[in-house]
Amino acid sequence: SKVMAAKKPKDGKRKKNQSFGEKLFSRFAKKRKDKDKDKDNKHKKDKKNNKKNGTSKHDKRNSKHDKGRHNSSKPNKIIEFTPAEPEELKDVYTIDDVINYQSQVIRSVNDEKRKMLVTEKLRLCSVRFDFTEIMDDAKTNNNINGAQQQQQSNGAGATNGHQNGKSDKKKMDGVILSNGPRRSHALSQEQMERKQQLTIGIDKKRQMLVEIVEFISTQKWWDEDILKELISCVTSNLFRTLPLGSRRKFVKGDEEEEPFLDPQWLHLQLVYELCLRFLISNDIDKKVMQKYLHGSFVLNLIQLFQSEDLRERDYLKTILHRIYGKFMSFRSFLRRAINNVFYNVIYETQRHNGLAELLEILGSIINGFATPLKDEHQKFLRNVLIPLHKVETLSQYHAQLAYCVVQFIEKDPRLSSIIIGGLLKFWPIISCSKELLFLSELEEVLEMTEQPQFEKLIIPVFKRIAACICSPHFQVAERALFLWNN
Repeated sequence: SKVMAAKKPKDGKRKKNQSFGEKLFSRFAKKRKDKDKDKDNKHKKDKKNNKKNGTSKHDKRNSKHDKGRHNSSKPNKIIEFTPAEPEELKDVYTIDDVINYQSQVIRSVNDEKRKMLVTEKLRLCSVRFDFTEIMDDAKTNNNINGAQQQQQSNGAGATNGHQNGKSDKKKMDGVILSNGPRRSHALSQEQMERKQQLTIGIDKKRQMLVEIVEFISTQKWWDEDILKELISCVTSNLFRTLPLGSRRKFVKGDEEEEPFLDPQWLHLQLVYELCLRFLISNDIDKKVMQKYLHGSFVLNLIQLFQSEDLRERDYLKTILHRIYGKFMSFRSFLRRAINNVFYNVIYETQRHNGLAELLEILGSIINGFATPLKDEHQKFLRNVLIPLHKVETLSQYHAQLAYCVVQFIEKDPRLSSIIIGGLLKFWPIISCSKELLFLSELEEVLEMTEQPQFEKLIIPVFKRIAACICSPHFQVAERALFLWNN
């Protein structure tokens, strides 16, 4: 106690005597009060500083959290936005690209992006689909369903009519065997899904072709790059291996065979329409167009006249006639190319599906020949048109051939003697149907023949008419007698 008393400060006022425990607790209480006073003083100083700086305690907390993101002393950085570069166009697209393509409308795109979108759609439309697989699957499914329905009806009739001994009859009719699944013809799940995807892709390509045809025919589109893509799209779709029509056996009572319809016509029609639209467009530059149409493109178009689909040959006839009329430099080249087709038919194959359409084009060309006729055109009459009369399939194109011959006589009546001499030279002896065609053409040519030309051939003409009157075939004899009514 003496030691404690000595350490205490002498304030002049002595406290009363206290026990050791009371003195100890009083010391701790004093330390606690001093700490509280220090906190209060610090808090007051912070408030004064905050009032001077204009910030609050809440703002400081937020500034601590945002310390990594923002620095109040440094200016805010401007982040520049760089737009994503457009995807580069593929050189070659696949069927899966067409199926998964998210289409955009050409009209809704500005002029800068329109060219790229048209190019992309033309390259997508260059992808060809195999329609034969879908058609074959549909036929097999229809045949299976029809056979199952027929077997079910036969089985139901057998059970209702004959209940006694029905098991033996079912075995004989094959009803029990039909209950099992025919796995050889049934399509798997993957095949069905693939077929559905192909139908989606076919419909998307059709929609894109319709949109491009509308764009070409209604808006100004001329651009050499787009023309390249148009030619490429037409080439990849049209210039193909032609499908063979199913040769149906002739049944008694049938007058004509059913016409062959190409299964790809859903797309081919739109491609032909596209080709026709950009050929008749007024926006094109003829000199630039000639670079892409000359040579193999025109030759391949002529080869397509071999197609068995009549609708395709009609489009080809219109397109080839437009090219002949629009491009003067192609005319002699086109005539030579068509002549080569005729030579091939006359001396080798004896058969061609598009002779009628080619002769129809030549009929309008001959009508525009200037008079007097050039030697080239007269050689065409002697070497091509007259020998075409000896081909076996004359009945398929005789009307167009006779029209071309009559056009030559109208241009130069002196050629009638050459034509009559050619008819007598190639006069058919075995085929009565061809002989009827020759008689009708001879009558038409004789009507237009002048007297001096007729006198050159009067004896061989009437010898041939006399032989036809004596023909054992009654139609030939009757047709020859009708000549005297003229």
